[in-house]
Amino acid sequence: MSFCIGNESTFLSLDLTEQCGVKILDTNTEIEEELKLIADEDDVEPRDVATFVPIVAQKITEQETIKKSVEQRSSNFQKQTVPWPKSGDTPVNEFQTEGYITCAFPTLFPTGAGDFVAPRPRTVTAGNYFKHLMMYGDGQFAKHPRFRYFALNTEMRWRALQTGRIYIRKHPKDGKLTLDELKDMVGCEGERFANRVLHFANSLRGTSQYWFKQRRNLISMVDTLGMPTVFFTHSAADSQWPELSRLICPSNQQHSTTHRSRALSENPAIADWFFFHRISKFVEAFYVNVLGAVDYWFRFEWQHRGSPHVHGVAWFREAPDVEKLLSTKDDAEFLDAVEKIISYADNLVSTVNPAISPDASDAHNAPLPKIKPHVCNKWYADVDDLHIDLVELIATCQRHTRCSTAYCLKKKRDGQLQCRFMYPKDLQPVTRIVTSDDGEPTMLTQRNDSLLNSYNPVQLSAWRANVDMQMIVSRRRVINYCAKYATKPEPRSKALKSVYGNVLKSLKGDDASALKVVQKVMISSVGERDFSAQETCHLLLQLPMFRASRDFVVLSLDYSRQLEDHFEENECVTVDSPIEHYCARPVTPEFANMTLLQFVQRFKTSRKVGEGLTCRKKHVVVIVRPCISPDPQGPNYEQYCRQKLMLYQPFRKIEQLLGTCYTHADAYLTYLQSNTVPATLADDILRLEAAERENNNSNTEEVSLK
Repeated sequence: MSFCIGNESTFLSLDLTEQCGVKILDTNTEIEEELKLIADEDDVEPRDVATFVPIVAQKITEQETIKKSVEQRSSNFQKQTVPWPKSGDTPVNEFQTEGYITCAFPTLFPTGAGDFVAPRPRTVTAGNYFKHLMMYGDGQFAKHPRFRYFALNTEMRWRALQTGRIYIRKHPKDGKLTLDELKDMVGCEGERFANRVLHFANSLRGTSQYWFKQRRNLISMVDTLGMPTVFFTHSAADSQWPELSRLICPSNQQHSTTHRSRALSENPAIADWFFFHRISKFVEAFYVNVLGAVDYWFRFEWQHRGSPHVHGVAWFREAPDVEKLLSTKDDAEFLDAVEKIISYADNLVSTVNPAISPDASDAHNAPLPKIKPHVCNKWYADVDDLHIDLVELIATCQRHTRCSTAYCLKKKRDGQLQCRFMYPKDLQPVTRIVTSDDGEPTMLTQRNDSLLNSYNPVQLSAWRANVDMQMIVSRRRVINYCAKYATKPEPRSKALKSVYGNVLKSLKGDDASALKVVQKVMISSVGERDFSAQETCHLLLQLPMFRASRDFVVLSLDYSRQLEDHFEENECVTVDSPIEHYCARPVTPEFANMTLLQFVQRFKTSRKVGEGLTCRKKHVVVIVRPCISPDPQGPNYEQYCRQKLMLYQPFRKIEQLLGTCYTHADAYLTYLQSNTVPATLADDILRLEAAERENNNSNTEEVSLK
């Protein structure tokens, strides 16, 4: 695409040779010598050379040619007149009308060039088109108060329409539904249809379905790697950070709070880009290099005021195995395990305010926040006294001093307001591990400040904004955290229960088809909530919504095959499944006792069996499909047991999984009673024990009745 970036004088002042990397040949002698060299290398007979007319060397240099071309284009731009867009009764076709976007934003496209549907040598996707504009040199597109929302709305709607067409191709039965059949589905059946369509929309970034998919992936990561070591949260002090102010404020205005706030609202793309790269570098520098994290996962989220923050989990190399230690049966060993965990936690996280005495007798004299000048507005390299700086950061960023109904106060069942973060908290003279009301272990760290949020001193000093870090001692709390914080979708602007009915009401005679219904339901999923300016820019810049140290691979255990993207006539259009590759794995000691789960984690398979295996640089997290209920009393428990045996028992033929048993449920029970059961299957053992107790109780009641 081409854009006018200045007037004639601007073009003439540019040193295009340096920017383009063009080598200018000052004399024609060098050109003649180069042509002679090329002619000597070519194997051409004399009679062939004689048939060509020699080109007389031009006296004009390449630099002058470029300058002349630029002058000619500039004069054409000056003569060109772009008509002002007209309004009418006929809607504009946004997919085919050339100049649709340039006419909608004439100040951004003053010459009319650069429209999305304009002719160009190569096809450009809508996502790449808007990303290019958001990264445009002068920042006019990213700063425009309406263009970014128009771009996001357009890109997400078009993506939703394309996803709807793919859904109809994948579900031909739904595509044959008539309007009357669709209207008869209003109610529970219609909601199930809408949910089925929305489940297919999990590739639309930022939607509820997208985050539900990431939740399943994160839970699978926990099942694969074990319980993480810590939760962590990082917020943004985007109106205070001097590094960001240097990017968006003139040098003479960087110390003005008013100018920084105005510059922040005018440059949401730069602010979001800065936060993304700051947290990405910080995770590598602090969590990986300092704390020894071997794996991590974190996601981006945006507050109501628009600023970003991240929630995440990390696995540390030297961390104690909390699950194994707390499951110790011996009392003496259990106490030693608790002391080991507490010692590690005290060196990692803190809820101690260094400005308050250990007994909290002077808590009422705790330092006030330092906001003039703001402590976060100081460069870390300019910190002279780390202790004083830490005290100021704690007072300014880490104390929960104000509760409000707009933020943290929620009504309980009895009508009383309560802080959802449970502040103020009880003081703790020492760190303890206690059992909560739900039977899960909970860590209460040493605390001398009832309003203090937990932190790591180096984490807070280096990040210079609000942080949180908590030691994990319960797997169930990890799962709850995944659902409540780490992968929660953004608040919806309206409930989805009425989506299907509203879609049917909006149908007209000329668009009453199953495809239109599916597409409108898809569009409703991308427009179900509000987007802040920084989140809008984040999506348009195509920055990741989450970061993980592992890749995720879907493993289908129903022997389904993936379709080829490109195939020739009379060629097989499917790819051999990982199960087929596993059954045909080499007969060597390395592969003899390898399970299917280990095989998929370690090796990348080719299109066809026998074409070779590629060892992965790092084990992947395997997402098992289909999802089957693990309830021992459920109707699909036999299929669930078959899945688990396929994952954790070595086999070369599927019939080998039964062994000497008649059902997969009996074979899985036998496997769970062995000594080779991984910790990830502990929940299955607990479910079987609970089911056995329930059966025993019911049998006892029957005997007593007789």
